[in-house]
Amino acid sequence: MKNSLNMQKAKGVAATLVAAVLFSIAPLHTAFAQTPTLGSAQSFAVLGGSTVTNTGPTIVVGDLGVSPGTAVTGFPPGTVTGGTIHAADAVALQAQADTTAAYNDLAGRACDTTFGVPTDLAGMTLVPGVYCFSSSASLTGALTLDGGGNADAVWIFKVGSTLITGSNSSVLLINGGQQCNDFWQVGSSATLGTGTTFVGNILALTSISLLTNTTISGRALARNGAVTMDTNHVSFAACAAPPVIPIPPTVGKAFTPATINAGGTSTLTLTLNNANDTVASLNAPFVDNLPTGVLVAPTPNASNTCGGTVMADAGSSSVTLTGGAIPANDSCTVSVQVTAANAGNFINSIGSGDLKTDKGNNTSPAVATLTATTPPPSPTPTPTPTPSPTPTPTPSPTPTPSPTPTPSPTPTPAPTPSPTPTPTPKPSPSPTPTPIPVVAPTLTKAFSPTTINMGATSLLTLTLHNSGGTIDKLTAPLLDQFPLDIIVSGSASNTCGGVVTAVKSASKITLTGGSIPAHGSCTVSVVVTTTDCDGPHVNTVPVGALQTNHGHNPVAAVATLTIVNPPGAITPKVFKTFVPTAIKPNGVSTLIIYLINHATVATPLTAPLVDNLPAGVVVFGNATTACGGTLTAVKGSSKITLTGGSIPAKSQCRISVGVTASALGQFLNKLGVGTLHTTTGTNAVGTVSTLTVSNSAGTPPKIVKAFNPATINSGGTSNLTITLTNPNSTAAILTAPFTDVFPSGIVVSGGASTSCGGTLTAPAGSSHITLTGGSIPANGSCKVSLTIAATPACKGIRTNVLFYGVLQTNKGDNTVQASANITVN
Repeated sequence: MKNSLNMQKAKGVAATLVAAVLFSIAPLHTAFAQTPTLGSAQSFAVLGGSTVTNTGPTIVVGDLGVSPGTAVTGFPPGTVTGGTIHAADAVALQAQADTTAAYNDLAGRACDTTFGVPTDLAGMTLVPGVYCFSSSASLTGALTLDGGGNADAVWIFKVGSTLITGSNSSVLLINGGQQCNDFWQVGSSATLGTGTTFVGNILALTSISLLTNTTISGRALARNGAVTMDTNHVSFAACAAPPVIPIPPTVGKAFTPATINAGGTSTLTLTLNNANDTVASLNAPFVDNLPTGVLVAPTPNASNTCGGTVMADAGSSSVTLTGGAIPANDSCTVSVQVTAANAGNFINSIGSGDLKTDKGNNTSPAVATLTATTPPPSPTPTPTPTPSPTPTPTPSPTPTPSPTPTPSPTPTPAPTPSPTPTPTPKPSPSPTPTPIPVVAPTLTKAFSPTTINMGATSLLTLTLHNSGGTIDKLTAPLLDQFPLDIIVSGSASNTCGGVVTAVKSASKITLTGGSIPAHGSCTVSVVVTTTDCDGPHVNTVPVGALQTNHGHNPVAAVATLTIVNPPGAITPKVFKTFVPTAIKPNGVSTLIIYLINHATVATPLTAPLVDNLPAGVVVFGNATTACGGTLTAVKGSSKITLTGGSIPAKSQCRISVGVTASALGQFLNKLGVGTLHTTTGTNAVGTVSTLTVSNSAGTPPKIVKAFNPATINSGGTSNLTITLTNPNSTAAILTAPFTDVFPSGIVVSGGASTSCGGTLTAPAGSSHITLTGGSIPANGSCKVSLTIAATPACKGIRTNVLFYGVLQTNKGDNTVQASANITVN
C-alpha cells in the first residue's frame, strides 16, 4: 500500500509538469538510436547473476541461465521451451559478459529527454529516443510507444535507481514499433507488479522480480543479483524480418547451333531466371512468337523444366508456356526444335514484360539470331572418257624393180590416246565420337583401429572415388565435422591435391580444392583422439558433401569410432581451453579447466591440482571455481592451484582464471598425465591448449541462429538465418570454411543467400551448408539465410548446433556455441 501511495504521489507531482516538456521535445527525436548488441545474450529470455528461482508453472521461451552463481530452482514446475538451462557453464558466462557490455553501452548513451524527479510513465505516448531518469521510474497504467511507421524505431530508458510497475500495468507498441527495440537499463533493481504486461529488454545491475502472472515479451537480464519468478510467461523478443521486395525475373534465349542450312533444324532454348528466395510462379501464358520464316520443326522434341504446359505444335510459329514456376535462386528452361526453309538472318525477340510472374515481369528483352544459309551445290561428277582405238597400219607392198623406183607411201602415224582422268574421291564423313559418361563421385571413410582407449589415437581416412573416365575436380570444400569429443590429434596427409586444413584440437577436417584421378581414388587422412565420453561415436559425411564437376556423392559416408575406458577404476579426466584463443599483447583471456568425473559418487581431490602457466603468461585475475576447495591464483603469478574440493558424481566442475601476456607468440599450456589426484585415481590422459598473442588478434566473433517458423509439419519448410557478429573496429575475415551441419532429417530446400561475401555452397537436398571466404563488417554483422525442409520421415525436435571454434576469423574463433531448435510435427 505504501508503495502504491508513493507511486500516486510521484504521478501527481511530476506527470503534469513533465508531460508538457516531454511532448514538446519527444517529437524532435528524428534520428533513431542504434540498437545495442546483446551478443550471445540474444538467445536468453532469463539470465541471473546469483540465482534464478521460480514458483508455479512459469513458461520461459528461450535460454535460461545463471552466472557466476550456480543455482536454478523451480524448474519444474516451471518449463523452458525453445532453449536450454545454462547453470554456470561457458555459455552463461559469455552471456553475462555480453550483457555487461550491452549495459555499459546503454549507460553511455546521450539523453534526448531527462526526468529530474521520480516519474510515473502511465498515460504517456513516447516516440523513439533515449529517455533518462535521474532517480527512479514507475508505471501504474499503460505506456504507449509509437514507432511512427518505422520498424527500426528504438527506445532506450536509462533509470538511475529502481524500475517498479503497479498491478496490471502495461507497455504497448503501436505503428510498427518492435519489442526487440525497447531497452531498459536499470541502475539497481526492477520489480514488475502482479499481472503486468511488459514489453522490452530489462538489463538490471542487481535483481529482477516478476510478481504473479506477469508476462514479458523481451528479456530479464540481471547482472549481479537474482531473477525471481512466480507463474510468469517470459519469451525473448526477436525483430521481425523486413519486408522482402521481390526481384523481377529475367529471360535468356539461344539457338544451338546458331547457323544452319536452309531446311535444317536448331534447338531454341528459353531460360527463365529467378533471384528470389522463393519460387516465382507464372501468372500469365509466356509466349515466344518466332520470326517470319522460322517454324517449329516437324519433330519438335519440346522439353520443359519449369512445370506447367508447353505448346509447340509442328509447323506453328510460336512457343507457349502456360503455368509453371521458376525455382528459388535458380532457373528453368523450355526447349524446342525449330527450322527455317529459306536462307536469311532471323532475329527472335521477347519483349520487356512478356514473362509475367508473382515476383514481377522481366524488365529487359531477350534476343537471339538464327542464321540459315543456302547449301553449296553438289559437284557434278566428270564422266570417264572412252579411249580411241589404235589403228592397225597397212604393210607396204614389195616393190617391182624398175628403172625408175616408185617411192613408198608415207605411213599415217597412230594417234596418241587421250589420258583417262582420275575421278575425285568423295570424303568419308567423320564418325561421331562416343560421349564419355559422367559419373558422380563416391566417398567412403574408416577409422583404424575402430576401438581405442580413452585418450588413445586412431587414423581416420576419407577415400574419394572416381569411376569416370576423366579427372573429377572438387568445386567446393569437403568438410568432415567430427562428433562431439573427437578432435584432431596429429598431422594430416593427402593424395588428392588441394589444401587440407586440420588444426590440432579442432573438431573437423577440410579439403579445399584438389581432384580425383580418372578410374581411381585418392585419400585424406588425419590422426584423431578423444577428449572425453566413452562409447560409440558415429562420424558421418552427409550426402552432397563431396561436390565435383561431375556431381556429388549420392550416399553418406559413415564410420564409427568406439571409445572405452582402460581396465580398472573409472579415473577422472581433465580438459582445458582458452577463451578467446587469441588476444592482443596485454589483452585478457579466460583459462577454463574442466574436471570430469564418470563415477557414480562424488570424487574428492586428494592432492593440490597445480597448473604452471607457460613462460610469458601470468594471472590477471577474476579467478573462480565451482569445484569447492581453495583456489589460489595471485595476480602476476604464473601458477594456479586448487587445494581440496570435489567433482560431482557423473558430472564436471570447472576452474576459470583470467590470464594475460605481453609478448607476441604462441603459448602452450599443458596438464600432464597424473596431474589430477582424486579418490578414484589420477587422470590417464593429459590436456593441452594454446594461447596466441598477436597484434592482429581481436575480440572473437559471435554467432546467433534461428528458424522461422520454429514449428513445421513433416515435409514442410522453414527459413534458417545465421547471424555472424563482429565487435571489432576492423573487418573480421574468415580464415577457414564455415560450415553448418544440420541434424538428421533436415536438408537444404533452396533460397540460400549471404551478405558476408565469399562463396556460399548450399546444394538442394544437402544436409549442410558452407561459406568459404568472406568477412564480417567492423562493429557490425552479416547473415547467411536459406530455406530448409524436413524430410517426410523426420519427426520431433531437432537441435541445430554450431559448436565453439566453427567460425574461424583473423579476430579469433567463436567462443560460444549457437543453437536453434525446430519442431517437426
